[in-house]
Amino acid sequence: MPVRKVKGGYRWGNSGKLYPTKAQAERQGRAIYASGYADGGIASLGNETAEKPASEGIYGLWKKHVPMNARIFLEALLGTPGKPITEKEFTSRELAEMEQVIQESIASRMQEHQFDLDYQQWRMENHPEDAAEAQTIADQLQARIDALQSEYPAGDVQYTDYLEEAPWHGGTTPRKTGTTLGRYTYTTDPATGYRNIVDRYDFDEMLASEYAAMNPLERAKAVIERIAGNPNLQYAGQAIGEAYIGKGGRPVEISYDPDRLESIPEFRGAPTVDISALPKVLPAEVALAKTLGIL
Repeated sequence: MPVRKVKGGYRWGNSGKLYPTKAQAERQGRAIYASGYADGGIASLGNETAEKPASEGIYGLWKKHVPMNARIFLEALLGTPGKPITEKEFTSRELAEMEQVIQESIASRMQEHQFDLDYQQWRMENHPEDAAEAQTIADQLQARIDALQSEYPAGDVQYTDYLEEAPWHGGTTPRKTGTTLGRYTYTTDPATGYRNIVDRYDFDEMLASEYAAMNPLERAKAVIERIAGNPNLQYAGQAIGEAYIGKGGRPVEISYDPDRLESIPEFRGAPTVDISALPKVLPAEVALAKTLGIL
């Protein structure tokens, strides 16, 4: 499948990521072919081998039919404490959804940082007495923008990145990703291009400490009382998780090649963000934002 020149850059095939240079698009194509791409499919997603069809075992059926938030919760509740949660515990589509949220968070965070950077530059120009402090903050903001714009981005995902009204949103965010991982940090390995997600699957520390001081009977009674007061499935999961998974939880160590996810039809690709095209913030808007507590 050839690299094509399209509006805004180069793309491998019909659904690949948009790159500013032809060489980067060709690199994606080589990575996908190396992973076993053939006739519209892929053989692997990163450190794991090809996802097994559901017919190959009970775990395949488990992954196919049980939503990831419920699946990971039950595995953490009943599985081996301290055992890392890895990419092998997710389907190819679920990994693509994680990457989609990362790409949307990058676009959103760049907009936020540019807004703050414009304000600091305005301070330097209009308040000389604040120039040194504003310059320090501006340098930090620029460093964050540079890290996000890098070919190997690093950053974090917050709960707000899962909301439908989140900036740069391109459709219905896969909310089960949010109720599975929540907040996490990610990096990109320059040597391999793999995305590495690091987190801990755990629950509220204060309540977990209270439960830890109870004997088994007291703990079960407290959980039942909490659930009875708010008979909601998600709330019940939260209460059980705080009581029986706690703050220790399981470490999250997910690693995958984002280039190999883009041949999955459900993956919509990353928003293309030109930081120079973002609207500049006027001093009046900055003053209003400060008054409202936004900055």
